Amino acid sequence: MKKNRLFMMMLVTGVSVLLTACSMFDNATDKGVAEKTKVVTDLAGRQVHVPLEAKRIITTAPGHGGAFMTMCAILNKDVENYMVGWDNRLAADNKDMYNHYIKSIPKLKDLPDVGSVFRESFNVEKVIELAPDLCIFSIEEKAAIDASAAAQLDKAKIPYIYIQLVDEKTENQEKSARLIGEVLNKQEKTEEIIKNSIEKRKEVERRVAKINEQKKEKPKVYFECVSRGVDEYGWTYTNEVQWGLMTYMAGGDNISEGKYEKYGKMDSETLLRANPDHIFLAGSYWPKVPSALKMGYESTQADVLQQIEAYKERKGWNELKAVQNGNVHAIYLSMGCELFDFASLEFIAKTIYPEEFADMEPEKDLQEYFASYLPFELEGVWMVK
Repeated sequence: MKKNRLFMMMLVTGVSVLLTACSMFDNATDKGVAEKTKVVTDLAGRQVHVPLEAKRIITTAPGHGGAFMTMCAILNKDVENYMVGWDNRLAADNKDMYNHYIKSIPKLKDLPDVGSVFRESFNVEKVIELAPDLCIFSIEEKAAIDASAAAQLDKAKIPYIYIQLVDEKTENQEKSARLIGEVLNKQEKTEEIIKNSIEKRKEVERRVAKINEQKKEKPKVYFECVSRGVDEYGWTYTNEVQWGLMTYMAGGDNISEGKYEKYGKMDSETLLRANPDHIFLAGSYWPKVPSALKMGYESTQADVLQQIEAYKERKGWNELKAVQNGNVHAIYLSMGCELFDFASLEFIAKTIYPEEFADMEPEKDLQEYFASYLPFELEGVWMVK
């Protein structure tokens, strides 16, 4: 019996020592992790442990509200040394941008493609294989990530954060840029860029507030993404998102507001009844839709003006004030949901309020932003009044 009691005491003591050692190891591990990471709050309100300086990053939605262009502004050509994968939507949706950017940064051509969340081709296994220390997603992708990839990313201990640029709110632009700068550990450079771009947005907002105080009747504005070509109406936007919100911020009366939740397709009868004072056509480069308004790096002013004429020939458009008064304008779709969107806001505001914004030069401001921060030259046609 004494031997049994002695054995039991030794066993309990041994287990206690083992548990204490394990606890000490866990605490040391937690401490080690804490020393190598920091906690950030993303645009979904999540608190996430990220590396002190993320250097192996996977990004999604380049040119569509993703982190790529902001990373390019912060890192310039060194961005190629921070990215280990992306969804390469540029090659599909902004072919001119892709062709232009790989000339400046050839490594982008060989960057692994992890698939698109929006096109339901996101390859979480490929992401895990690439072993990034951080993934940066657009908040518009959150529901899909939660449903299809979050559990696997969490299990693989790959941190991920969400940014929010698509909604076009100045506050979220600033928060998103600051978050990207923080995970890159490039806060000083980021603050310089924020001061440059966000202040321009705020100046437009200040002037529009004064216009609203004077209770001027707002010009009616119709905005359309013309990705489907001349014969079919494309997406239009409410004040909740992107071009619709920018129209509102620029002091326009967005005729699409209240007709859809966020996006929708205008019908000819509704458009004719609204009879907008200005029409903005958002173009890009969609090779599969030849009649779609082609803008960007591979466009010329003459070509864009000629294409605008085709849209003015849509059924019933000759009855619209915007057409009769020569107020059908064009803007590059990729000037939405990026830090340099201040130039879009300036352009819309100056177009509908030429006197109040006479001193603003959106094209010059955009050129200066590219020259100061981005590793790519600005070429082609981005705005046409």
